[in-house]
Amino acid sequence: MRKYLLLLLIATLLTGCNQHTSTEYIEDISCYYDFSTVDWDELSEKYYRPNIADWDTTIDECIADGFPSDVATELWHLLQNARTDFHQKLLPLRSEVSNRIIQTIDRTEAMFDTVFVRCVSQEYYIRLFPEMYNETMKPAIDELTKRLQ
Repeated sequence: MRKYLLLLLIATLLTGCNQHTSTEYIEDISCYYDFSTVDWDELSEKYYRPNIADWDTTIDECIADGFPSDVATELWHLLQNARTDFHQKLLPLRSEVSNRIIQTIDRTEAMFDTVFVRCVSQEYYIRLFPEMYNETMKPAIDELTKRLQ
């Protein structure tokens, strides 16, 4: 009987250690709330480096005339890596939550693409990326955080 209780206690502890709370998921993605808190250097090396114009052809239509292609490519690379990392961090959560929250996660992930389109669809200037990032991602992360609490 003691062995059974001990095994049950160990199994309960191991199961409890693997569970993530909503607060921990929020902490995992909190770095994406503001441009200045994202580790862009780490993300640049974390996943893949796309080729120039490695995006859907419909995006080509959104790029403003004269927008520097090297800047567009770098933005695409960083934002796709950020989106992938964001997705990976919330992947376990998807099996635990309702479809409504999954839809909110999907909308938040899509905002990384929205940042890109908002950047490349206008004239380029130095602070464009940080400004568009914060204007787009902060409300999306706020909405997701509110749903997770």
